[in-house]
Amino acid sequence: VDTKPEILVWTDTQLMLGNAQIDRQAQLKGVWAPLAQLPLPFPITGLLPADLFSVDAHRGTPARRPADTMDPQKQLEASVRHETIRDLVLFGNEGIRIVTIGSIQEGKPTWSVLDDPIGLGDLKQVTSVVPIDWESDGDLDLVIVAQGKLVLRQNLGNRMFQDAGNFSLLPEESKGVKALAVADIDRDVDLDIVVALQDGLGVLENIQHGQFRFRELLDPSGNALGPQSSSVSIAELNNDYSWDIVLGGGPQSASKAILTGTDYKTGAIRSQQQSDLLAGPSQIAMGDWNNDSKIDLLLSSPMGLDLGLNQGDGSFSIASMSKRELTNEIPPEVSLGDIDSDGWLEAISIEQGKPTLYFSESRADHRHLVYRVKGISDPNGGGRNNQYAVGSTLEVFGPFGYQARIIQDDSVHFGLGASDAYSLRTIFVNGLTQGIIDPKSNEMLEEKQVLIGSCPFLYGWDGRRWELATDLLWNAPLGLQVAKGKVLPDRRWEYLSLPRALMKPKDGFYELRITEELWESAYFDHLALLAIDHPEQTQWFSNEKVGPESIAQPSIWGFDQTTEAIVVKDSRGNDWSNEVQLQDGVFAIPFEQQFKQGLIEPSYLEVDFGKIDTSKPVQLILTGWIYPTDTSLNIHIDQNQALDAPKPLSLWTVDAKGEFREAIPFTGFPGGKPKTIVVPLDGVFQTDDHRIRLAHSSQIYWDQIRLGVGRSVPISAQDNPERPAIRESGLNDPNSGVARELSLKWLTLASAQLHYRGFSRELPRTRHEPHWYDYQVTSIDPAWPPLRGKFTRFGDVQELLEYNDDALVVMGSGDEMIVRFELPKDQLPEGWVRDFVLHSVGWDKDAAMNTLEGQSSLPLPFSKMSQYPPGFEDRTEAGWIERLHKKTLTRSQNPESFWKLAPVESTKQ
Repeated sequence: VDTKPEILVWTDTQLMLGNAQIDRQAQLKGVWAPLAQLPLPFPITGLLPADLFSVDAHRGTPARRPADTMDPQKQLEASVRHETIRDLVLFGNEGIRIVTIGSIQEGKPTWSVLDDPIGLGDLKQVTSVVPIDWESDGDLDLVIVAQGKLVLRQNLGNRMFQDAGNFSLLPEESKGVKALAVADIDRDVDLDIVVALQDGLGVLENIQHGQFRFRELLDPSGNALGPQSSSVSIAELNNDYSWDIVLGGGPQSASKAILTGTDYKTGAIRSQQQSDLLAGPSQIAMGDWNNDSKIDLLLSSPMGLDLGLNQGDGSFSIASMSKRELTNEIPPEVSLGDIDSDGWLEAISIEQGKPTLYFSESRADHRHLVYRVKGISDPNGGGRNNQYAVGSTLEVFGPFGYQARIIQDDSVHFGLGASDAYSLRTIFVNGLTQGIIDPKSNEMLEEKQVLIGSCPFLYGWDGRRWELATDLLWNAPLGLQVAKGKVLPDRRWEYLSLPRALMKPKDGFYELRITEELWESAYFDHLALLAIDHPEQTQWFSNEKVGPESIAQPSIWGFDQTTEAIVVKDSRGNDWSNEVQLQDGVFAIPFEQQFKQGLIEPSYLEVDFGKIDTSKPVQLILTGWIYPTDTSLNIHIDQNQALDAPKPLSLWTVDAKGEFREAIPFTGFPGGKPKTIVVPLDGVFQTDDHRIRLAHSSQIYWDQIRLGVGRSVPISAQDNPERPAIRESGLNDPNSGVARELSLKWLTLASAQLHYRGFSRELPRTRHEPHWYDYQVTSIDPAWPPLRGKFTRFGDVQELLEYNDDALVVMGSGDEMIVRFELPKDQLPEGWVRDFVLHSVGWDKDAAMNTLEGQSSLPLPFSKMSQYPPGFEDRTEAGWIERLHKKTLTRSQNPESFWKLAPVESTKQ
């Protein structure tokens, strides 16, 4: 309850929390010091701590105001750390109850049994409960053994569970489930369930979207593994990058250690070696008892407590630690933990009705590493991983080789032998991967608030170095669920304005570098670059915005001058007028409450330009960025009745009653990184009060807000470099103040090369800034788990990009495409400047667990598909698309390059 280990013991009627006062030098076995007692609602057979409700809607996080501090380090220190105390899940013959633990008063916790119905009250004869985030939606679901049957209960995030077993192929009830454990047993990121059955061993393979598929695990001869086992645990026993299985013995069976091998390409698990440990019933705990970098076993049996020291080859040296003679065949449990925080494990078991401590023999030449891993809870996100990262994998690399642990508690212990660790890597349940070089013991590793999936990045040349310009394909997400079974429509084309400062000629060309640096697949069908030549005093913006085709027709908007707002304030009266005057990366933040990444309280900015001349065509010019939810968070929000889905940007004006009413239900919004959108205001004003409200509950930040009287010029859909797109001179539009001269020209695609580059270093950021990256500092190691399917072979891809014809460049994580366009032959007239619009056609698909087909680059999308994934009615066209890419879609991602990799530091280029 205070981030230090406590001990829970219980009788038939009382639950007791205490700690142990230990003095190793005095050879004391420990003094029991009780902290609190709680009457039990019924006799229990087990319990586990789990933070089931830490991401509930009622714990919405206040967003820090920029007035607090803009210093990144101070903001990091001020961010909310997930230090909530875990609840307790009690279980036994009478069912399951939850004990909630509250504030600490006079050094003791306040705790009580939760009486509210939470969807678990129908369960009886419960023998096992294990938390698991099988949906990767940020909260812990429960897998339960009740009356010998497997039960799956989905956490809805609002203190309520619901049955989810109907969506899965579970083992036959006649098989009788004895015990279970959770791990990513097949090394494909999502969590699987290993079950000990009456007649053997099996695994519930996670096939995603809340579904499991049962299959038996057999030995090489086809025989059942470990029948009649009383418990099952998962560990890395011989440090060979494959999870192994430890089975507790039953009345008619021995405890066993089973070494396995994993085929990373197919996910197949094969038994390679079995070792009997101890005959008869046993309870087993696992940990590195002597800190020699190998997992050891403590086996509690009716005859006593035994220590199994790992020999490194799948065998164990068994030695007695204590003797006992029990008449019943159910031995007491044994637990391991570093109770005195000295880096050496202690064991606790019940002897003659009392808790008894056992000590390992410490050695000065054996080192250790203790790490605490937290899912994030900061004001700019959270809810993506459960707070203790339960179910995630923690790996260390060093002279001892490789070690791995499944995170099950608030801290993870590694023995290192005589060496320090080179590096540490965490693979979170949602696929986020973080590496640390030279980890120090007793440090906290907190989940970084980094992008997992978003869109490909575009880098431009400023004449000296490559700088991030924007992100692409924001309108074309594939398989993105906004609710369970409801997929967001995609618009595969876009016309994006590019910053003039990052479009300097390089080696006689305009060169763009498109990178895929997140956990996703990108599909590019066509790229074209439009040069916009115009007098320097005018401004031109693309009509691009996230939304349907009807509000983003291919065109550009031109303005001679624009007007800044007089007053801009939010719903609480906070003044943001200064923040939206300039496009300078200082953002207006119209909200204070945040529930999830991408979901905030209903908010608005009220913008007052004074009286507006509505006789002219007036446009609102908005520059901002959005931090979106992802598909897994959307699923979680949809499940939680206390949360509404994020509302997109709408525009409100004042009616005849002096009240604001919705004038434009959906204006579109800037997608991803900072972009400028233009919103026509034709017919939105009904009175002389011209105040405007920009309302949303999506996480949008505003950098600049202006008003202008502009003119829209359509962009030719045929991007033919052989002829100008448009040439205007001397036009006279009395309703527009826009300069009369303009030249648009599509540039010739000169070359396009695809290769592997790696991953740019993410730059420090405050919590209200978009993620930004340094192209010059690159890591070549895989940053994300591998995806199935095929990707475009490296080399020349110009032919694939020249036409909008469904011939795709398919990019995966770490890939880069270098695209060059010819310079115009005509020189710019004096006083003119050149801007650019990039036209791209394609799609992007996040690899998040809840994205439809997100874990594979396949099936390929195409322009005529009726849905994604393509349906039965699309089969003819899908077959043609497959044949079209037969020669170019030949590359696969290598699973072993990720799963068997020690993280290394970034390199400069």
